Amino acid sequence: MAVFRTANKFYAIANRCVHKGASLCEGTVTENGTVIRCPWHNWSFDLATGEHCLDPREKLRTFKVRTDGDRVILCA
Repeated sequence: MAVFRTANKFYAIANRCVHKGASLCEGTVTENGTVIRCPWHNWSFDLATGEHCLDPREKLRTFKVRTDGDRVILCA
């Protein structure tokens, strides 16, 4: 699982790219904090939906995130 904080919003996604298994937590967050780009082959995924930006049939698992004060809570 990879957790990202962008503009005071948290996202949690599966950490492995569906293409070749690269660790997405080593990727680059782009598009004003809404997209994660795979560090190996630049596949891009929407952080909110997990959908590949060019082919929505390719999708990462996403997890709900909420905050409680200073704590970040991941919901299965």
